[in-house]
Amino acid sequence: MWKFEGQEHIYKLIQNSMVKTRINHAYLLLGPEHIGKTTLSLEITKFLHCIDEIKPCQNCDQCVRINETNHPDIVLVGNTISEIREIQEKVSLSPFLSNSKTFIIHNGESLTIEASNALLKILEEPPNNVTFIISATDEQYLPSTIASRCQKLELYPLSTQRIYDYLIQHFDISNDEAKEEAKLISKLSKGRLGWAITAYTDTNFLQTRNHDISLFDQIINGDMSERFLLSQQLSNNFNKNKDNIYTTLETWLSYLRDIMLLQTNSHELIINIDYEKKLIELGNKFELSTIIESIKVIDKASKNLNKNGNPRITLDNLLMRFP
Repeated sequence: MWKFEGQEHIYKLIQNSMVKTRINHAYLLLGPEHIGKTTLSLEITKFLHCIDEIKPCQNCDQCVRINETNHPDIVLVGNTISEIREIQEKVSLSPFLSNSKTFIIHNGESLTIEASNALLKILEEPPNNVTFIISATDEQYLPSTIASRCQKLELYPLSTQRIYDYLIQHFDISNDEAKEEAKLISKLSKGRLGWAITAYTDTNFLQTRNHDISLFDQIINGDMSERFLLSQQLSNNFNKNKDNIYTTLETWLSYLRDIMLLQTNSHELIINIDYEKKLIELGNKFELSTIIESIKVIDKASKNLNKNGNPRITLDNLLMRFP
């Protein structure tokens, strides 16, 4: 039984491939962070190794070992050249417990140039009994030579209602306050079930989000000296924990997007529903063109940081160009 919510198109594709014995030697899972690529890679792996007629059964020795991450023929691979070189030796070895071997590479966009070149050599002439599952947020961050040798499987966002229903059922939510929180998180998730689960189980999540929104208010109400000071603080934090800054930028993007939606009479599409009154006030304060430009600036800053741009210069430029 497929233990994954959504992405039925991928299930059908893998199922048809199994029936026709046309399993690809490499799959590339594409989708935003926390949409479920890691979980899906394990479900596909169980599908490939399950010995039951109805795959994946979740109960056979193969499925159980994969669930417990102790299957000798399933290898989780890192992103460095040394780790890729290690699997160059392993791909030629015979499987221990299965008829094939699967190598899983998460965050493929983090592969170094040397690691990418070493991986390419393996993908060019893969053994018949080996499958690679590579995940990445966007194909453009991978060398085209690697992407072209994989079958691309794109994960699509789920509907807000489907995520809400999943949270209600999975966490047995019954009281009104918890339902409102589940509704908010379902909206904020942008269709990413993995993100929604993490957010609902993280007691600090909404506090962190509220702090990021307060920083936004601090920026638009502050002078240049205050903005430069905040930029310094953010750049220092970026050097300690990049993910926190990316989360902050994502929160700001969603906030500005909601203002834009309210200005264009798309009220039902906003996701920060608990800040609606404040969003309306900001929509009356700034021109639509200003909001659109700010969205572009944040998006550019996020991409620049992702390409190892200088954090301080990038964040200085971002905060100076805020409304």
